Amino acid sequence: MNLCGKTSLWVSVAILAEASMLLGNDSGLLHFAAALGVPTVALFGPTRPAKWAPRGDRHRALRAVDGCPCISWHPRAQCSQDHACMKAIRVDTVVEVIEDQLNRRYHEDILFSPSSR
Repeated sequence: MNLCGKTSLWVSVAILAEASMLLGNDSGLLHFAAALGVPTVALFGPTRPAKWAPRGDRHRALRAVDGCPCISWHPRAQCSQDHACMKAIRVDTVVEVIEDQLNRRYHEDILFSPSSR
């Protein structure tokens, strides 16, 4: 579902709270999804996943090119290469990672209090 530009931020967050997974780019909504515990697959171009990607086993970051000249530590890096690093991310790789994320079974750590007898 693509709702870009069609909802407010808070409506977007409410929708994310009900999502099974988010596929997106390095953006604020990616981090809202992560904060809500929604599994994510994030596509990275000129920014570095090592610095900006959500952490944890529920989150996967994809980047195709390590030596892309536009890659930067700055969060608003601009690409001078016609987005070559984004275009190089293979669709079949994205589909494979999405399927893996959707098929995973995440468990929450549950603390049980001792029963009183």
